[in-house]
Amino acid sequence: MSNNVGSLVFLRTLPHMPTTREYDFAVGDKIVGFLQLRQVPSAAENLPKHFASHIYYEIIPEERGKGYATVLLSLAVKGAQSLGMRELVLTVDKSNTASRRVIEKNDGELFNRTECPEGTVLAYRVSLR
Repeated sequence: MSNNVGSLVFLRTLPHMPTTREYDFAVGDKIVGFLQLRQVPSAAENLPKHFASHIYYEIIPEERGKGYATVLLSLAVKGAQSLGMRELVLTVDKSNTASRRVIEKNDGELFNRTECPEGTVLAYRVSLR
């Protein structure tokens, strides 16, 4: 999957999580980020269920602030659509303003707010219809 700014390079389907696909995000010849697209929402083993999400992404620190995360998530949305998914759920810590903006730029709608010892977790929904 690609557009004029970046592309997703498929790495693997996780053997222990066959509904999870991992991708590198490349701009030109440089890998600037990473994505997990999960057909079944999940959270890291050490996190509560309210952290479950279809998407996990990262942009390397020196490449942040360039709009790459917005492009990365838009490519993930297209990939999820091609898999026949109807919606994506993304969770983010309330204090992560940059990630919240990325989700909102990709039509994420806030639908849940959970207070927990780790802080406030916001859940967004992106409709794929």
